[in-house]
Amino acid sequence: MKDKLLLIGGHGAVGRIILRDLLKRSISETNMVIAGRNKEKMTSFLASENLQMESRVLDINQEIDEKVFEDIKLVVMCIDQEDTRLVSQLIALKIDYVDITANSDFIKQVNQLPNTSEVSVITSVGLAPGLTNLATTDFIKKHQAKAVVIDILLGTGESHGEAAVHWMFDKINQPYQIKQVSRQIKNFTLKRVVDFTPDLRKKATYNFNFSDQHILNEQYPDIPITTYFGFDVNLVSNSLHWLNKINRLGLLEKKGTINILKKAMQKEMIGSDDFAIHISSGKKHGFSLYGKNEKEITGKIASLVISRVYQKEEKLGISSIESVCSLEDVLSETPVKMYQEK
Repeated sequence: MKDKLLLIGGHGAVGRIILRDLLKRSISETNMVIAGRNKEKMTSFLASENLQMESRVLDINQEIDEKVFEDIKLVVMCIDQEDTRLVSQLIALKIDYVDITANSDFIKQVNQLPNTSEVSVITSVGLAPGLTNLATTDFIKKHQAKAVVIDILLGTGESHGEAAVHWMFDKINQPYQIKQVSRQIKNFTLKRVVDFTPDLRKKATYNFNFSDQHILNEQYPDIPITTYFGFDVNLVSNSLHWLNKINRLGLLEKKGTINILKKAMQKEMIGSDDFAIHISSGKKHGFSLYGKNEKEITGKIASLVISRVYQKEEKLGISSIESVCSLEDVLSETPVKMYQEK
């Protein structure tokens, strides 16, 4: 009987948050399985959490025997992949799939697979993309917006997961292109100053190659959508802009510098664990979504989506978070709060 939920990377930084929250949503230990390459790490994690849960050894970069999935109803992917082979395999086996990746190239590959009405394949699940998608959709519907600016603020005092830190420094020196700009642009080139909430006050944000803007620009081809990003400590954001301005952002490509910065971002160094997302047309009269611990919120939003897909009989095809829940659902079922500008 296909009734189990398989979490690949369920013992990782965000995976374990998802797992704990799914248990609170009444999905039992006996209906969940964690999977990964390292049996010892999984065993140690389950023992530390006092969980009586099965673990299975598999490597997503290798061919996976379909017998692994004989009793699986839904696969949750908590780690990044290089191609869509596994997704295609699961679609063929009629197994539902939810992916929390922020990699826009991978999400685009998934969206280009032949659509199907026999399974649910859900991407853009988390903070950005995810919550930013829901907030942008809500803003466009309510205000008939002709343009949208997404400002994302992360706390320098939060311990960020290894995968998230790797992703940031892999992206930071890569120029990118958005529909509303005819040429490629560098990260941390264009500046904004945003008043997120009365407590957070004004923070500097800069253009950054977050995947949500690319996904949303495909969804709303006539509405320019741009993402800006900054830290709760203005000095950090402004320093990255300054390094870019004097053509020294390349220093961050040096292995020694990257290792130092990664270690710093994986520890609670300075600043807070605040996060915020500000949605506007680029001017006033927007709104902010905010809270504490971006990693925790990412896991809780993912858990909301996963539990609904797992319990839903209707199949959604290849889709995104908007087909599963709304901004109102996230506000009512997670610690995310809203601040509406006057």
